[in-house]
Amino acid sequence: MKTVLVVVAVLLVAVTLLLPILRRLRPTQDFAGFTARLKAWWMMAISFVLIQRINPSLSLAAFAGLSGLSLREVLHRVDELPRSLRFLCYLTIPVQYYFVWDGWYGMFVVFIPVYIFLYLPTRLTVEADSIRRAATLHWGLMTTVFCVSHAAYLLKFPGGPGLLLFVMLLTEWGEALRLLFPPRGVRDGLVVATSVAAAWLLGGLTPLSEFHALLAGFVLGVAGEVGDRRMQALRLALRLGEGPLKPGQGGGLLRILTLSFTAPLFLHGYRYFYQT
Repeated sequence: MKTVLVVVAVLLVAVTLLLPILRRLRPTQDFAGFTARLKAWWMMAISFVLIQRINPSLSLAAFAGLSGLSLREVLHRVDELPRSLRFLCYLTIPVQYYFVWDGWYGMFVVFIPVYIFLYLPTRLTVEADSIRRAATLHWGLMTTVFCVSHAAYLLKFPGGPGLLLFVMLLTEWGEALRLLFPPRGVRDGLVVATSVAAAWLLGGLTPLSEFHALLAGFVLGVAGEVGDRRMQALRLALRLGEGPLKPGQGGGLLRILTLSFTAPLFLHGYRYFYQT
């Protein structure tokens, strides 16, 4: 684990030093999004080290805070939302993360997709605007609370910190390549191929067999590509625009979209092969 963290630190320093060079080589390319992500990666890396040093349980609080900040961006754009319903949306965060902390897998996977999903329409009317509002709320809760909590739930498995670091490193690697090489086509293959290679190198962090590590790298690489496009499209279709935390950069919501796609796929795949 220490060796991997040193490698991560070296990569972050290298990318930070490389950024000014890339700006000179590509003066027409906008690196604002990449710069914002780089800051977020530094914060996540530092937070991961500090939390693991002090108390690993604090990781749950950190993810709950990330869910809260991202959910705030969604609710910020839902007009005429009753205060009681807004409060309910925020209340799902401590409840969902309680199920994570308790390891209550059954309620963890059905609380928002089933109970909250069925309850939301009872608080809204049947007009078109109200239906769009309900869809936005459910999409927001699924993305910012339910899907992100899957990353936190990885800590409940044996070797949890290694599993979480494995998923986050591969997810952020794909994001870095997409930001540095915007055109698609060759880039898509590059992301998937390098994710598989990185998964093979990082497999020692996890209880995964070599085959499953390679399979996870492939799945996370493809999921990151698909998730980035589709979640971005849904975000814009629901008129969520940019986030208030970082005007012009998408705030916290923009930074969790890919993780909200990769973490659930990895968790349920891992649980199928190793926990059943």
